[in-house]
This record gives sequence, structure tokens and C-alpha cells, in this order.
Amino acid sequence: MSQITRRAVSGSVVLDVELTLRGDLAQTLLDHAKKRGMAPVQLLASIVSFVLKDDLVDAVIDDGGGK
Repeated sequence: MSQITRRAVSGSVVLDVELTLRGDLAQTLLDHAKKRGMAPVQLLASIVSFVLKDDLVDAVIDDGGGK
């Protein structure tokens, strides 16, 4: 079971999350991170940040995925 821990560090909020990626998804993340010279966790954080800032994504989520 995954556990998310929220804490404040130097005025910032930090979420400690355990995440397991397997198979094609894991390999794709590794490949893209290597291509960009980034750690996989840095790339994943960038992707999450981009998606959460996107208004279109918010609209889809708020609409229940178009249901």
C-alpha cells in the first residue's frame, strides 16, 4: 500500500510518495530521462507539474473524463 507523507521543508511543502512503475511505462520514463540527461524522478516531476498547470487537463478532469 502506498503512503503519502506531507511535510514542510524550508518553507516548501514536500510530498514523499512511493511509486512503482513497471514494464513499458517504466522503460519509457527511463529512456526519456536518459535522453534529456535527467534523473527519472526529475522528469516525472516536470511532467506532473506541466499536466497540473494545463487548463485543458483541468477541464477534462472536472468533466469526469468526458463522461
